[in-house]
Amino acid sequence: MAEYKMPKYPVHLFKMPIADDGDKTIPPDEASDAGRASLPEGFPQETQLPLTAGGVAPNRLDFQGMFYMLSAFAFWQQSGGMFKYNKELNYTTPAVVYHENELWWCEKDNGPATEAGPQEPGAEGQEGEDVSQYWTPLFSKISGGNNGGGLVPVGTVICGWWQEAPDGYLALDGGDFDATKYPKLAALLNNPQTLPDLRGYFIRGYDPNGVTDPNGKTRALGSKQTDAIRNITAHWICDSELRTGSCEGSIYYIRSISRSNGASNHSSADSGEWGFDASRVVPTAAENRPVNVCLLYCIKHD
Repeated sequence: MAEYKMPKYPVHLFKMPIADDGDKTIPPDEASDAGRASLPEGFPQETQLPLTAGGVAPNRLDFQGMFYMLSAFAFWQQSGGMFKYNKELNYTTPAVVYHENELWWCEKDNGPATEAGPQEPGAEGQEGEDVSQYWTPLFSKISGGNNGGGLVPVGTVICGWWQEAPDGYLALDGGDFDATKYPKLAALLNNPQTLPDLRGYFIRGYDPNGVTDPNGKTRALGSKQTDAIRNITAHWICDSELRTGSCEGSIYYIRSISRSNGASNHSSADSGEWGFDASRVVPTAAENRPVNVCLLYCIKHD
């Protein structure tokens, strides 16, 4: 039994199709003259017989034409070419074609030899027929839009430079959604009415073992935390004249010093006031936040 071998990248690539500039005959769709090759028959029986028995030698132009057709396909494909939709061809899944500046995935058999007949990708179907059952834009197929299933599971959260959710997704803005229309999403969220609201939130990875999230063991998917910072502490050391001493970070300053009874020297009744202001060292605002960029969070619905 022959062993299957791993494919190898071809060493000798086509720089052009075979016989690109040579004389050749493209094999016709029907059998032609005796001894001549055609697409249905290839080379006919008489080209196998000895000449002394009435055989006919294979024709050089036919060989040239066949090699040209095969190598022209290989030359196109090795250059990354995609094939255009052609209404004279038959298609079945998982065919991918290029049409009207877009790649299309074949969902269902169509073409002149099929019951459905030719179905042009993106065109209006005859008598209200839904052409989308035959062709889906490839990007929508991958992302799951247009009910194409796709390779992205329901519940996948993405963010993008959009003001509205793209096809196949819903914006995570706390709005209502139709559970009967998106049953998989409703079952996943365990909430048949309302979407999570991620507006203005940063995402923290799910950590049920509490490896890096100290509260991870008690947190459920989609749970939210309020803002917080680590505690900041400081101490001051002053000399007998109530002058500032030492403190790291330069986040404090002397607001006032009062002497008892107007005396010029220090006494036990003297007092002082110091201020604490983090803005002298770091940017401050009415919230705690890292450097960020504003994008729209969306969730895949089916």
